[in-house]
Amino acid sequence: MANSQSHAEKYFTKLLLGFASIITGVMLAFFAIFEASNEGK
Repeated sequence: MANSQSHAEKYFTKLLLGFASIITGVMLAFFAIFEASNEGK
C-alpha cells in the first residue's frame, strides 16, 4: 500500500510539473506575440 502511495505521489508530481511547464510555455508564447504586435504599432 505504501509503495503504491509513493508511486501515486511521483506521478502527481510529474503531472504537476508538466502542467506548470506547459502553462509557462504558453504564457511566454503569448507574451512574445503580444510584445511583437506592440512593436509593430
